[in-house]
Order: sequence, then structure tokens, then C-alpha cells
Amino acid sequence: MTQDSSETTDEMFDAREHYERMALGERLMELRAEHGFTLTELSKRTGISISFLSHVEKGRGDISVTRLRRIIEAYGLDVVDLFPPRNTEPDVVRASELRPAPDIDGVHVYLLTAAPGRTIQPLLVEWELGATMEYHPDDGEELVHMLQGTLTIELATGETLVVKRGDSVYLARNTARQYTNTGNSRARNLSILVPAKRPPHRGTT
Repeated sequence: MTQDSSETTDEMFDAREHYERMALGERLMELRAEHGFTLTELSKRTGISISFLSHVEKGRGDISVTRLRRIIEAYGLDVVDLFPPRNTEPDVVRASELRPAPDIDGVHVYLLTAAPGRTIQPLLVEWELGATMEYHPDDGEELVHMLQGTLTIELATGETLVVKRGDSVYLARNTARQYTNTGNSRARNLSILVPAKRPPHRGTT
């Protein structure tokens, strides 16, 4: 690869990362407005500084999965609520219409329904090399079916599961776990979630 082509590739990745940060920031700002939270109140609920929250909402910085979950859960929501709402019936999603959530630490999540809020949440998940993500105990039930690569799932009980292409695993509610792409290539899986019900949180008016 020539130096020019390498620089062009780097610029493309930089542009994508910038777009994803901006998209995530705009969505987080929308959710905060919808729930009537000020930055001060959100900071108190999450333990994240006002300056950092503002920085992320403006698309000027990255955020870890742990901090992102603290923000989402302050609203009583789940990760799929990062997708902008789009209600259609019947619910058909063409291959060309897959909508990614903002990239989170090398984990790319695509919603396989036209709108969030369904009883089940089918997701296509792609993992960069070494990418990892935690699921909290109250995230609900999940069925994972591997399409490509290898995932290692570490349970809070101390048990470790290694799943590869063609494997499926059912994970019950209240099973804390961490997923890591431990293979030598990108991993892809189909994830069917039955989310736990959470009461809505409202900010002060």
C-alpha cells in the first residue's frame, strides 16, 4: 500500500469516527431533552461530570460502554433506544436499510426491526478484534447465535463459554456477563433480546 493510499484510508476512518461521535452526541441530547433532564441532574444521577457529558453531546469525545450505560439507564432505557424512532407497519427492514447504532468501543450494533420498543429486539452485532462489552443482570433474556468468528462469554458465576460459528447459547435474566471477541478475525452474531421492564425516569421540570 502506498503512503497516499494509507493516508486516504486513515482519513476515511477519522471521518467515520467523527460522524459516529456526532450522531451519538445528537441522540444523547435528544434523549435528555425528551426526559426533561438538565445536565446538572443527569450528572448527579450518573456520577459523570457536567463538562464530560456536554463534551460527548457535542461529539467532541469518546465514551466508554460503562459510562454510556449509566446515562441510558438514568432514563430507564436500553441500548436499542439509541436508534432514532421510526414506526412502520409491517415491520420490514431491507439489507440496504440496516441502521447502525453509534459505534461503541469497536462493537457495531444493527437493529433488525424498523423501530425500537418491540417485545423482542433482534440485533445484528459485529465485533472488531478484541472488542468487549458488558451486559448487566437486569438486561433481560438473550439468545445468541454465532454467524462468524469466536466470542468468549464470561458469566458472573465464574463460568466461561466459548461460542463459534453455528453455535447458539441462551442466557437467562439476571445473568451478568461480558462478551469479548477472542478470535483472530471479526465476529458477527444474531442476538435476540427480551428486555427487562424498567420504570421510566423523569427529570424535574
